[in-house]
Amino acid sequence: FSVKTLLEKYTAEPIDDSSEEFVNFAAILEHILSHRFKGNTTGSGSWFSSDGQRSFWEYIRLACSKVHNNCIASIENIENISTSRAKGRAWIRVALMEKRLSEYVSTALRDTRTTRRFYDEGAIMLREEATVLTGMLIGLSAIDF
Repeated sequence: FSVKTLLEKYTAEPIDDSSEEFVNFAAILEHILSHRFKGNTTGSGSWFSSDGQRSFWEYIRLACSKVHNNCIASIENIENISTSRAKGRAWIRVALMEKRLSEYVSTALRDTRTTRRFYDEGAIMLREEATVLTGMLIGLSAIDF
């Protein structure tokens, strides 16, 4: 996973949206959160489309709604971000800036009922590895985004 790469990069220079390490990290995290997401299809209707199809944002929005002082409403109200996919990407960035990405993902995973509702069998988010992910994400709180 690219968390280690981000941490190594941060010791050398600041990280922003244009850093290759950040772009790779965000893409990997999006892929994990989108893996076997219900409602996604293969081909032209994949999670890469911007046609308003459901994305992991729908899951995060619901599963993290009870996180104290969460950023969900702020992201919902950003005027120039209309697609679910774009809101998911914005959430990743805001959660990193808040230094709370691990907290959000951990809270979402604890809501097993909601997680099962949004993910198909075999999804990374339904496997043991997902809890390992939250532990890895804790290290990112050392980075200023």
